[in-house]
Amino acid sequence: MLPRLKAVTGYSQGAQAISRIVLQGAKTMRRILLLPWLLLAFLGVAKTQEGTSDEAIKKEILQVEEVQDHAIQQNDADTLDRIYAHDFAYVNQYGNLIPRDQVLAGFRTAKSKFLSPMKHDDILIRVYGNTVVLTGRSVGTFNYNGKVSEGPRRFTNVYVKQDGRWQLVAHQSTDTKKD
Repeated sequence: MLPRLKAVTGYSQGAQAISRIVLQGAKTMRRILLLPWLLLAFLGVAKTQEGTSDEAIKKEILQVEEVQDHAIQQNDADTLDRIYAHDFAYVNQYGNLIPRDQVLAGFRTAKSKFLSPMKHDDILIRVYGNTVVLTGRSVGTFNYNGKVSEGPRRFTNVYVKQDGRWQLVAHQSTDTKKD
């Protein structure tokens, strides 16, 4: 009888070993099947965080735009000096490329001045990492060196985050037909 028991015992040890292998395989299979779900969940969270980040950047840009608009209305060249990057490029509604220093001097001497409140609409902001392109439509009467532009005009502002803050690196405006 002992040999038979030994055989049964050996059989049960083999079955236990196979059972362990099957269970380990099942765990491995569950892990493999779980991996794509975790990846999808992670990508969803990353995309949500990216969208939130873009929205926060857009809010920051709108705040800078508001400060800039107020400074332009008040001919506050010191505030504009902080917003405009050192290599700021300004193309006015007449197609003239005006150097940064000349733009700031125009506001300091009131050679550049809004004669009526400035209003923006149709604003579109696109975020490309540390660069933002803002486009829109503007109305308001603007005097530049004796030339008066009443608008409306289309404009593009390009911002780059430099030294931890958003700076305007390029502005371009074009007069358009009145609606």
